[in-house]
Amino acid sequence: MNYTQNNFNLNSRNLDYFNAVPFPIYIWKIMDDESTLYSYNSCAFFFTKGKIKDFLGCSARIYYQNHPYILENLKKCFDQKIDLLEEIEIKSDKNKTSQYFIFHFKILEPDLVFILSEDITFFKNIEFSLKSERERANLYLNTAEVIILALDRKGNIILLNKKGYEVLEYNEGELIEKNWFELCIPPFKKDEVYSVFTRIINGKLEITEYFENPIISRTGKEKLIAWNNQILYGKNNQIIGTISSGEDITLKHYTEKRLEESENKFRKIIENMPMGVHIYQLNKDGNLNFIGANPAANKILKYDYKKFLGKNIEDIFPKFSETNQYQKFKEIAKNGGFIHNETLVFDKLPFNGVLESFNFQTSHNQLVSLFMDITDRLTAEKKIKNSMKKYKIAYNRAEFYRDLFVHDINNILQCILLALEMTVNFSNKGGHPKDNDLYIKIINEQVIRGKVLVQNINKLSLLDKIEMEIKSIGLIQPLRKTIQRVKDIYRDKNLVIETDIPYQEIHINGNDFIIDIYENLLFNSIKHNINNQIRIKIKISKIIIKKEKFIKLEFEDNAKGIPDIEKKRIFLKSMTISSGARRIGIGLSIVKKIVDRFKGRIWVEDRVENKYEEGCRFILIFPKL
Repeated sequence: MNYTQNNFNLNSRNLDYFNAVPFPIYIWKIMDDESTLYSYNSCAFFFTKGKIKDFLGCSARIYYQNHPYILENLKKCFDQKIDLLEEIEIKSDKNKTSQYFIFHFKILEPDLVFILSEDITFFKNIEFSLKSERERANLYLNTAEVIILALDRKGNIILLNKKGYEVLEYNEGELIEKNWFELCIPPFKKDEVYSVFTRIINGKLEITEYFENPIISRTGKEKLIAWNNQILYGKNNQIIGTISSGEDITLKHYTEKRLEESENKFRKIIENMPMGVHIYQLNKDGNLNFIGANPAANKILKYDYKKFLGKNIEDIFPKFSETNQYQKFKEIAKNGGFIHNETLVFDKLPFNGVLESFNFQTSHNQLVSLFMDITDRLTAEKKIKNSMKKYKIAYNRAEFYRDLFVHDINNILQCILLALEMTVNFSNKGGHPKDNDLYIKIINEQVIRGKVLVQNINKLSLLDKIEMEIKSIGLIQPLRKTIQRVKDIYRDKNLVIETDIPYQEIHINGNDFIIDIYENLLFNSIKHNINNQIRIKIKISKIIIKKEKFIKLEFEDNAKGIPDIEKKRIFLKSMTISSGARRIGIGLSIVKKIVDRFKGRIWVEDRVENKYEEGCRFILIFPKL
């Protein structure tokens, strides 16, 4: 079980070593003259029977309240930035016994102190009871966690401690006076190692204090040992042999090799990535230093990163260092986290475009930024978006022209059909020729109107490619002409159109489509009226809304009304009103579109409040010129 806290930044290899140390280790964090327990290893957990976990974050003054000398050394180690080694006796108040410890105090920059406590009570008790130097030496040799090996001039073993026998898998004492090189060195390495040994024994080569070489156990297992070597001298300062301490580093070497292989693979991945990679280090001053990049970064940004190595970002990219993004980079390097963004690249670079970046912490105070050039992608997306927008506008315009044309052509054809029917009726009844002339005139006018409609639709489609032409137009004269034309068309009906227009003329911003508004509203009032007398009242007035001047037009009729629930939807294309009320085609939707283009508003109310069945009042307002 791993009892080490995750906030103590160790990679998996060092974490294993940290927990494998057979002595309790405590990590104390110093802040504002206060020391708090920051972490501990597995041995500390078992040594305290698990109680140590309850002291995480606890003050050292509480934990060592009965041991002020430990607190003093802790403070001294941190304040003076020196490593300390102290043997300390701790007396028990219960049974009046003493325990002996060697405390190792070591500073870990910037704010951590490492305390390793080695219980030497056992050794001290034996030391007190054994007066013989030889017995004491043998005891230490056999309790040491390293191999102790002594060889004579011929390479025969004259001393091997308990740990050595354990590693070599022999019984204690079995190898004394046996040749080390014949039994314990692998054949492929024996000649080389023995040659070095003989040259040292003969004084022809200085001994290498640290040396690594493989050994072979009784069962054929090969192990790698790290040796610390010294020469043994006899009388007259003659070399009589060597003594060495050896540590089994087989697992460590295997782990380092695998780690190196992993790092090489990772390095190759980074070097061959199509994304750019920048690596930054947060220094003690709180600034980010540029410490590395991959070839793709050079290719994307079009510069050689080597000239920036070790430099401060504030010096390399001064404008970027003033942004909020730079502050976020520093926060991530210090505290961890992740940020993904799209940003314009800094100054002083040949590259000019947009980067998408992924930024995260890899280790304490280190930040990696992965980025790629998305300039072409964003440009393409923008073009597609603009194209879709233009297509939608063009499609909506085409729909508008189609609706306008079909609706008006239907009205024109209906007028022509009505005039033809009246002509036939009058002819069959022997009507006066002047009556036929009137209907022929109506037919002619409608044919002309149809021709003009086609021309206007064609003209409007061309103008809409730029912008619909809006100009100053009069409202009253087109209205009077439209009223007269409607009366001529429906002369056989009992039609009464009243007007309340106290002005000679009033102008708004619009165009000739104002006639389409009038005709649609009037035709709609007549078409859906089943009364013997069709009554339509038109009123024009001037109003002020929020200090702005407007022209208000009201078209009031006694036709079928529109229920309240339908009033807001009648201007939608091809919307059908509920049974017993009006059936509205696309006419009113066209009216709504034209009114919108004139910057006006239109809505419908009951002619008599709360009695929709007694008719409607259509209200239009336009900004007054």
